Amino acid sequence: MVQYDVIVMPNSYIAIGYGNSMTNTDMCYWGANGASSLQEDLYSTSESFPSIDAVNAYTTTFEVLTDGSVHFTSLRALSPNESPETYVITLDTPI
Repeated sequence: MVQYDVIVMPNSYIAIGYGNSMTNTDMCYWGANGASSLQEDLYSTSESFPSIDAVNAYTTTFEVLTDGSVHFTSLRALSPNESPETYVITLDTPI
């Protein structure tokens, strides 16, 4: 398992992508919006807004902090095997 601990400022987001470009890239998005904050598992097929994966490879909880920022804790298997759109994380290998 990989654990992501992400703190996002109010009304902002952080996203990561597992690839060299925005095309055919598995991504994860964390968006801070108080009690409506969310994490999404995404896949981009082109340099446009990515689609939401049918199955979220992440298990996420979040806490709204006193300054309004949001602390997300997300867990993801190295190889979720949930769709062809899921990147396999290889340990000790730069991505």
